[in-house]
Amino acid sequence: MAATYSNIMNHKKTLKFENNDIETSNDAMDLITGLLEESCHRLNHSKLVQHKFFLLINFNNMASVKPPFVPVVNGVDDTSNFEEFEIERRGPNVDAFRTRQEFSGRNLPFLGYTFTRKELESESSDGKTAIFSTTVNESVMCEPSELEAQLKAKKKENHELKLRLETLENDSDRPLLKKLKEAESRIEFSEKDRKRLEEDLASREKSLLVFKKEMAAERVERSKTEAKTLEFLRDIKKKWKTEEAQRLKEVQQKVQ
Repeated sequence: MAATYSNIMNHKKTLKFENNDIETSNDAMDLITGLLEESCHRLNHSKLVQHKFFLLINFNNMASVKPPFVPVVNGVDDTSNFEEFEIERRGPNVDAFRTRQEFSGRNLPFLGYTFTRKELESESSDGKTAIFSTTVNESVMCEPSELEAQLKAKKKENHELKLRLETLENDSDRPLLKKLKEAESRIEFSEKDRKRLEEDLASREKSLLVFKKEMAAERVERSKTEAKTLEFLRDIKKKWKTEEAQRLKEVQQKVQ
């Protein structure tokens, strides 16, 4: 167990992908390597679900999909799905009797590292069969070229379905789109008319303000002119009365 733990901690040096029975794909190796990276470079949730290794897996309905392998478990203590280790029989050790004996888990198997995937077999006792997903099993066993062909076919099928869906949506929504365009045209025309009226109103308000200022200035100027005219008339009247009185006095003196 210590050696296995040490290999995991030093995975950058000890990790090797050996091709024994089943060839490891490049996507699988990239996924494993990405999960073992440092925290700053490790695959996060979004990158993990979008990884090429899970291309044919839909994570949205995973809870309702049957798993590719269902192990038979007869109880909470059932370890039949793991390898059994034979206890090594050792001779008596004199030094062991000289030291204090304490509990040690050195000889206990660590189940996390000993799980083995059983091949497809039938259970004669209860008639149940270990279930493998045909799609996943075939995709694992196929050659990379076959996987690429299946992937291209799936992508082409998805693209055709999207085009058909868009065509159906366009056919059903064409009247609505026509009405929408007409409404948008009316709104655009109304908006232009509103802007024109607002500009005309602003121009008229500006002209009215200028006219009011001119009227006020003209009123002040006319008041000044009227005042000057009245004063001039008073002066003329006063001068005429003075001259008239002088002529009358002269006439009276001549008569006497």
